[in-house]
Amino acid sequence: MRNTNINKRDVCLACISFILLLFAKSSLACDVCGSSANANYFGILPQFKQHFVGIRYSNLSFDSKHIPSLSGQVTNSKDMLQRGELWGRFYPTKRLQLFAFVPYQVNLKAEEGNATQNNGLSDMSVLANYILINTGDSGSFSWRHSLSIGGGVKAPTGKFDNNGIPSLQIGTGTWDYLFNAIYTARYKQVGVNVDANYRLNSSNTNYQFGNRLTSSMRFFYWKKMRMSSILPHIGMMMEYAEKDIQDKVVQKYTGGTGMYAATGFDVYFRKWAVGGLLALPISENLNEGLVKTKQRITFQVLYLF
Repeated sequence: MRNTNINKRDVCLACISFILLLFAKSSLACDVCGSSANANYFGILPQFKQHFVGIRYSNLSFDSKHIPSLSGQVTNSKDMLQRGELWGRFYPTKRLQLFAFVPYQVNLKAEEGNATQNNGLSDMSVLANYILINTGDSGSFSWRHSLSIGGGVKAPTGKFDNNGIPSLQIGTGTWDYLFNAIYTARYKQVGVNVDANYRLNSSNTNYQFGNRLTSSMRFFYWKKMRMSSILPHIGMMMEYAEKDIQDKVVQKYTGGTGMYAATGFDVYFRKWAVGGLLALPISENLNEGLVKTKQRITFQVLYLF
């Protein structure tokens, strides 16, 4: 009976932590054009107690319109944001996780027959997460839970040009502060994973990207085979961010909200993990309706040790 009580208390604590982080600020919105300010999703992390290092690739494409006050005439553009990222997790102690992200970004814009490209090393970040709950390896619980919370910093390692278009910037030119929570619950082979990430952005010499909140919820099925495991999942992703500020003036055509349906898979074979994700918009209001997302694709390969 004592184990059952602890289990219920852990579930309540995890749910409360996620809800508080998810709804910490109801006035947030998201600016998909601020490509240099895009946030990461942690997703379903592999093999909870192991270190890993890997490569992740993401591709986001969307259509956008530019109004007269911005460009002098109404124009349409097709944009693609590509991001290759070296990232990893390391355990210095049993309850402490360290994450590091080193991204390389390619931004493409095709507008009225003119193509623009901007690429280079983007802003690197490091985070530390503390594990509050972990019954994932315990045989005494029917339900298995893990909850970690933490934070970190994003460094201005990517280039930011004050005379350039904010949506094509590789970096933000600022030190920013990151906060996150990750919760996973599993009953036998079925489970749910939720994560929430909040980024508090500072200002460079004249531009400040709006603060951002991203979150996701994914239901998964864990199938263990002889030498491998497969984990298909389906769920939703949500994004919110405040409007950008330039020279102390709030930029009208930035910000918005987005909700996306997502499906994907993860395959584990010995010390390797491979995963993919496809996300499509359900409902969004980006840049006051001027931006329409087409799809988002993510693929990664990890080595566990």
